[in-house]
Amino acid sequence: MAVLNIADAFVTHCGMNSASEGLYFKVPLVLSPQTPEQWAVAKRTEELGAGVMLPASGRSVEEIKNAIEKVLNDGAYKAAATEISKGFKRCGGVKEARAFLEKIVK
Repeated sequence: MAVLNIADAFVTHCGMNSASEGLYFKVPLVLSPQTPEQWAVAKRTEELGAGVMLPASGRSVEEIKNAIEKVLNDGAYKAAATEISKGFKRCGGVKEARAFLEKIVK
């Protein structure tokens, strides 16, 4: 995860963990999902403007290059990733999750 601190773009299969980690660090995503869960995460990420979905069939080097250039050259992707990151951070992280779970259990 440390590399995401300095990354300008992240090519990912778009599992929930990798997508969340990239967005937490305000990194726009190039989305290459393989499974139904990954497709759902990728579709929503693209809808929110924080990533570009690669074509479902035949992801060529040229298509990957074009998608990376798109998220690097259009500041709207970085801005969307930054907004999502702010939302993640407002949630309070592990400390808030623990407090919430303890409240439910009691």
